[in-house]
Amino acid sequence: MVGWVSDIACKNNIYFWRKHFNMKKLLPLLFTLMTLSTFAQENVDTLTIDFEKIFEVDTSISSTELYSRAREWFANNFKSANNVLQMDDKESGKLIGHGSIKVTYKALGMVYDGGYVDFTASIFVRAGRYKVVLKDFIHNPASQVPSQGNLNGMHYKGGISLKQWRSIKQQAYSHREGMIASIIKTMSSSDKKSDW
Repeated sequence: MVGWVSDIACKNNIYFWRKHFNMKKLLPLLFTLMTLSTFAQENVDTLTIDFEKIFEVDTSISSTELYSRAREWFANNFKSANNVLQMDDKESGKLIGHGSIKVTYKALGMVYDGGYVDFTASIFVRAGRYKVVLKDFIHNPASQVPSQGNLNGMHYKGGISLKQWRSIKQQAYSHREGMIASIIKTMSSSDKKSDW
């Protein structure tokens, strides 16, 4: 009896697959998925991580207030020994810091230390506007990983797989996007004095 039931289940299973997944429907779907996968990989390969943009704010906000907000952002985000504020010039409205992003990569189902990606973060302020510059995203490897150098554009140097290199670059890009959102939030928030 068991053999007979499994035989019917097998025939039903084959019928189900033939009915719902014929090759005429499956091939275009597979082609589309492969194209999207290749497109996503090419985007990471040529991705420019460096960022520079001027942001306009309310013209009534003084450069001193914007400087104070930018200083607050650096204080909240540059807390480790690897993240250092290198220039703090209130007179000219310049804040320049050096930061590091810890990166990892996967190989054979395990996560490995990929080292750090060093970068320079700068905020320049004037009354009613500020400029953000994030640049020089350079891979500083762990001992077993060769340096991939500058991560802008396609600069894969080997020593790790292309997939691992893409992972390191994507982590740096994601961190950069988080920094931009954090800077915008800090620079747009008004400092409401509380009567603590």
